[in-house]
Amino acid sequence: MPTQLGRLSGSREPYKTAVGANTQVLFTRSVANTFGRIARVAWGALSLTAAPGPQPGSYALEWARLAPPNGIVFDVQVKYSSATTWTDLAVGTTDIGQTFTPSLPGPYALRARRRSTSNGFIFSWSPTLTLIGNWSMFQFNQRHAGVTLDPTIGASTAAHLSVKWKKTFVAANKVLYSSPAVAFNNQLHKPLVYSASFAGAITARDLATGSVVWTKAGNGPIVSSPAVVGNTVYVGLAYAKLLALDATTGTLQCSFSPGGGVMGSPVVGHVDGTGPVVFFGDDGTSETNNAGHEWAVNGVGNSGGACTRRWVFNGWHNKGPTASRTGSWSPAGLTTDSTGRPLLVLGSSDPDDSVYALDARTGKLVWRFQTKITGGDQDVGAAPTIGGPGLNGFPHGVVYIDGKDTIEYALDLLTGTEIWEFDMRAASGGAGANSQSTAALVGGRVVVPYSRYVFSLNAATGAQVWRSGPAAGDYFSSPSVSGAPGDQVIIIGDAGGVEHAYRFSDGSSLFQLKTGGVIYSSAALAFGSVLFAASNGYLYALG
Repeated sequence: MPTQLGRLSGSREPYKTAVGANTQVLFTRSVANTFGRIARVAWGALSLTAAPGPQPGSYALEWARLAPPNGIVFDVQVKYSSATTWTDLAVGTTDIGQTFTPSLPGPYALRARRRSTSNGFIFSWSPTLTLIGNWSMFQFNQRHAGVTLDPTIGASTAAHLSVKWKKTFVAANKVLYSSPAVAFNNQLHKPLVYSASFAGAITARDLATGSVVWTKAGNGPIVSSPAVVGNTVYVGLAYAKLLALDATTGTLQCSFSPGGGVMGSPVVGHVDGTGPVVFFGDDGTSETNNAGHEWAVNGVGNSGGACTRRWVFNGWHNKGPTASRTGSWSPAGLTTDSTGRPLLVLGSSDPDDSVYALDARTGKLVWRFQTKITGGDQDVGAAPTIGGPGLNGFPHGVVYIDGKDTIEYALDLLTGTEIWEFDMRAASGGAGANSQSTAALVGGRVVVPYSRYVFSLNAATGAQVWRSGPAAGDYFSSPSVSGAPGDQVIIIGDAGGVEHAYRFSDGSSLFQLKTGGVIYSSAALAFGSVLFAASNGYLYALG
């Protein structure tokens, strides 16, 4: 049932919100008590509702509960946050809803109205509903954009962030490498935070309070970050297993054993109409014998059978002199290239040290890019950040990724051809560091950390726009960006135990929180909250 929260500014009618998923509701006529709530607004005979769509990132929209009477039709429009004009989503329809799949991270504004075809009378537009997605997997989505336009967390509000709650894991080995995911749970009608500890505990918590909903312990070391799709949480284990857990109860739905440790975070998507497919790499049985693979496994609900193998890739260019090396630490990125082909992009480990693109339907090699090898330990462990075809003037799309060669690369998505490179070590004054953080792509800017600095680069040319001041320690986590256009903020933690907020436009420092532990975890920004973990054993919620 809807929960009455307050009243629209300047209106005598109460507004209501009710639960849906993957969405957050804002009313353009109201400035208070609306953020962090989810997904229905009702007016007259209409009730605009958003719920999970058939694919990750899509919405099932409903603008009426009943078909209209004769002579009445519906008009529905959508507008991306930075657009100045509305686009027709449905005109003169008698349908009561349809699926909407955004082409870019939100938010999107929606509105609807009734119209009479008999006398030409046009009803007024509904209050505006804005959709803001869950942070349901590592770096927000399959392309690892690392950005949400949730206006509740922005440069103008960052200085006022404070700890809403912090919760500890088991007493022994409390280190937290994994990044949390946040997703609205349809069965419990509230958003949950999913996190994992190196000690092997996977936990779901109530976002509002931090209280435990369920915990599954005893899984062995976990570095991988969870991915939530539908009512399933996918988590990789360092002890050579992928788990699929019920997102509501933590009950094991199925598992898959790849034969090597799963260190990179899984990415989940739909590539051929059969249902969800989970993509992840393994790094073999040990650091010295990392003869790993890249896997595609059918997800829960796939017609091929849950947790069954779809394909496996082992065509690494360089497996070493005994053919017992090279796997993948990299959280793969999933996208569609300019030919309409589903594409999986990932990095490989030593001694191969390359970037690969595979056909996500078959696992066939599409292209390979060799990074620079200047010494030992030069793997590409970062995740790719992908800009789709046409973005920032690249007709084929672009992949942004860095290896431990300390270079940030921009590669043509269709061919793997290098577009530009940026020498992060040189730009840091020669500081040596492991470059393994994933970039965030925000419009025409690429945000990437190296050593103790955060860099903002021109996404089209690779030219440096600004460099932040030095942090307390090196950056191992990846940047997360939030806020409305013109008011965006970068959230990131360093190895000195400080969580930072930087102004996106110029890199100025807006906020610092000292945690007392190394921060490997990248922040999830969802429903007005900042979620991250530190090696002092705490999961933090800021707001």
